[in-house]
Amino acid sequence: MIEKMIIQEAGDVHSIWVPERRSMASFLVWKSYGLGRDAHWLHGRITLGAAVGELRYFQEFPFHMEEGIIPEWADRMVKRIDSALPSAAEILASLDPDSTSVLSDAPAYRIPSSPNPQDVAACLLASRLLLKISDELLLPAHQEEERTLAQIDFASKIAIMIGGEASALLALAEARSPSLCEIIPEDPKDSDEIIEEPNDE
Repeated sequence: MIEKMIIQEAGDVHSIWVPERRSMASFLVWKSYGLGRDAHWLHGRITLGAAVGELRYFQEFPFHMEEGIIPEWADRMVKRIDSALPSAAEILASLDPDSTSVLSDAPAYRIPSSPNPQDVAACLLASRLLLKISDELLLPAHQEEERTLAQIDFASKIAIMIGGEASALLALAEARSPSLCEIIPEDPKDSDEIIEEPNDE
């Protein structure tokens, strides 16, 4: 499952799960798009609390989304993931209210050259989830809707190209999982807590 988030404090890196998100789908969208400039890529992971991050692999993105650079196998994988996703209604019902607001500088737009397979899979799947509910998205006011949606689509294909088959298959497996849009039961004791997990590196 691609449920991990990284937080870096005082040089220590921990994997964490943020339980207040409504579902796994909501968590993936929040992690890949909702954090905006608050998150950086560090050691191949989407990280909170780092002052600077790794450079994006496609330096020109999103300013020059040139046609013809996406291989056919990446397009085919996108179609497989899209066909495996739940309906738009199911996705919307599983998201938190802030999930439909797309920030203009999301981690999904800044994938580095050697990302962790799970994190790049999260970006890939989050992009396809957002495109499935594109009619409901609140997009940046300074950009045309058509361009922003094309940018999200392009980001998903860049994720496939950088992450390769391993990340694409992780995203496909998660898209097929019944748990993707299942609502996570609330625990009143832990609703405002962040649970730290052992670092898996």
